[in-house]
Amino acid sequence: MRKYTQEELEKIQALSMETLKEFIRICEKYGLDYFAISGTAIGAVRHGGFIPWDDDMDVGMLREDYDRFLKVAPEELKGRYELYSASIQKRVQGFYLQMFPRGSVFMTRRNARWPLHPGIKLDIFPYDSVPASKRKRALLYRRLRFWNRLYIIKNTKIPQLDGKGLKTGLAKLLCLLCYYLMKAGPSADFIAGRYEKLMRSCQGQSDYYTILDDMDPDLWAIRKSELYPVQEAAFGPLTIRLPAKNDAMLRRQYGDYMKFPPENERGGHDIVKLVFPEEQE
Repeated sequence: MRKYTQEELEKIQALSMETLKEFIRICEKYGLDYFAISGTAIGAVRHGGFIPWDDDMDVGMLREDYDRFLKVAPEELKGRYELYSASIQKRVQGFYLQMFPRGSVFMTRRNARWPLHPGIKLDIFPYDSVPASKRKRALLYRRLRFWNRLYIIKNTKIPQLDGKGLKTGLAKLLCLLCYYLMKAGPSADFIAGRYEKLMRSCQGQSDYYTILDDMDPDLWAIRKSELYPVQEAAFGPLTIRLPAKNDAMLRRQYGDYMKFPPENERGGHDIVKLVFPEEQE
């Protein structure tokens, strides 16, 4: 693992900006709604562009727009960009789209153990409808975690686990045992299909939406009325869309997001392998 140089970070950000520009072009061509989230939304408000040390970008789409993007994007991006998702390849981390320039590699400590690794990417998260009832949401989240863990075990002998000591060692040993037991278990296609079905199972049940492929989905929950009408903000040379209640959304998730974090917390991913498109073998 290593940290990248300032020159590499600037190249990552420039390449990511081009990817975002292409994503926006497709959305505008087909009338698809999206909104910036997470560090990208913070960057737009606090810096007018990238958070200086950030190395990826995040946008959200309601499920219906996300599905339409997934249908039209492959032909639009043909030969220039890749789209990775657990729903497509069944061998990559994450049930959300990762859009990146063909030939780039962005292997991090978190995804190094997976069979496939995305490049320098834009993360596109589907926002799914979830029950208004906290109890029903908790039940949905438990079921999703079960299938998510099966998917991880199916694809990685030993997933990335933080911590040291006996407890972590035993957890790794159990994961390794389950990995070999899963050789005779359900296929990755079946597991991914069940997870996808669950993600879509509550469409239209309430006006609450969230990112379901997350350890704490309620952290990202938002009412549809808080998303629309979207507002616009400058992001470097581009104009991007933000949720109508962007400030309230970010404060729920990050607290005082306008305050800079301590210097030792300013940094991107730990890189295992970084390849720019022009460097591909």
